[in-house]
Amino acid sequence: MAFLRLLTNPRVMGADLLVPGEDISAYQNLCADDRIRFAQELNNTESLWLSLMSVAAANGSVWTDAWLAAFALSHHYKLVSFDAGMRRWPKLEAEILGS
Repeated sequence: MAFLRLLTNPRVMGADLLVPGEDISAYQNLCADDRIRFAQELNNTESLWLSLMSVAAANGSVWTDAWLAAFALSHHYKLVSFDAGMRRWPKLEAEILGS
């Protein structure tokens, strides 16, 4: 969902903004790419997510950011994002693009 949300956000995509249909096609192409893998949410993701929110200001996108961080942490994944705010969780291995 975040991928589709970003593809249709003019602040993110600028002149490359995708219109309905193009965005779904881009998602389907991504899913068909052999380099892409989908991971299941682990049992500890929810408790980790809520623990991350106990130390952060609970507003707006921070909830979503915390869930993404918890998902990455529970799998021992590196999170790649354009959002420098992901650095708020020191245990998260994050690569911030464009910085």
